[in-house]
Amino acid sequence: MKLRTVLMSMTVLLLTTGYAAAENAERTQRQTCNADANAKGLKGADRKAFLKTCLSGGEAAAKPMHADNDGEMQAAQHDLESARAHLQAAPHDYAGHRHKALENVDRALTQVKEGFKAVAKTEK
Repeated sequence: MKLRTVLMSMTVLLLTTGYAAAENAERTQRQTCNADANAKGLKGADRKAFLKTCLSGGEAAAKPMHADNDGEMQAAQHDLESARAHLQAAPHDYAGHRHKALENVDRALTQVKEGFKAVAKTEK
């Protein structure tokens, strides 16, 4: 029962963190696109067209991401490592659920690390 509560809490935390990270990334993208439009001195229809392209992943959106300054992904990695340590320290297997939870946490950590690698490749 206690493990189920912990797992549910972790799931809600990870989903909330993911949503907040996506929302933050979108806000950052809007700010970057607006700053680029301002720097180019765009007005009216030209600005609108530029922002549409930029916000859809075009031209100005191609600015590289940097894995070393993505606080949300680093925090998620830290939280997953903490969850792994707590699950490993749990005194019972909870009918195999602790083991499955550990496998899922390990898979999530692998995905976070793969994400860092993918971004690092684009930075070169």
